[in-house]
Amino acid sequence: MPAKFHMTVSRKFRKSGAIPPHIRLHRAELIAEEIREMQGYSVTTPAKTIADMLEAQTMHSSQITAAFKEAVKTGLITQQEARRIRFPRKAHDK
Repeated sequence: MPAKFHMTVSRKFRKSGAIPPHIRLHRAELIAEEIREMQGYSVTTPAKTIADMLEAQTMHSSQITAAFKEAVKTGLITQQEARRIRFPRKAHDK
């Protein structure tokens, strides 16, 4: 389990109470295509989540790559979405 849960919310998101210490909020302009409804909650799509993880660099890139490959394999991320995700180039690829 991660030490903190990272959540991306709309820039307009407001919470009346304190944010729990185990949650780290990231504010972003979200578009409708990046959001899904799941069990009564709005969540970002798997493709948006992977892209955010790459940008935030909160976990090792090999873990993100593994999650990406699994999401593509299981159909959570389409080939079209997969092509839009930009992985950083490794030093030996330059």
